[in-house]
Amino acid sequence: MTEGTGKMSSRRQSIGEERYSDADADLIRRQIGGTLLAEIGARNFVGMEDGLMFAFGPTRSSKVRKIIVKLNAADLYVSEVGYLKRPEYSWDVVDQAFDVHVDALRETVRRLAARGLDV
Repeated sequence: MTEGTGKMSSRRQSIGEERYSDADADLIRRQIGGTLLAEIGARNFVGMEDGLMFAFGPTRSSKVRKIIVKLNAADLYVSEVGYLKRPEYSWDVVDQAFDVHVDALRETVRRLAARGLDV
């Protein structure tokens, strides 16, 4: 992984299980950028107490791909890409990025989206 894009982990436990400080979902959305969100087909934005979740990719698929971006206590971003497998709707984590600086957030989301489409 290139320097400044955050640390990657082989851990496949959802980041939703950890606690982070409050984050403004609209701010995260602006920091990712509308152009990138349009490129990856982002939709169904959900503001969470501590971040933002959205679906992306093809709409007619057996997998509903989602990206979650959260702000941690160190004021860095933690993100993961995964999918809901139908019909049981189980959450499978594909890739994660930890301690991502705001300057690297856009590229991290782009990379996670590419990884999510590969599965």
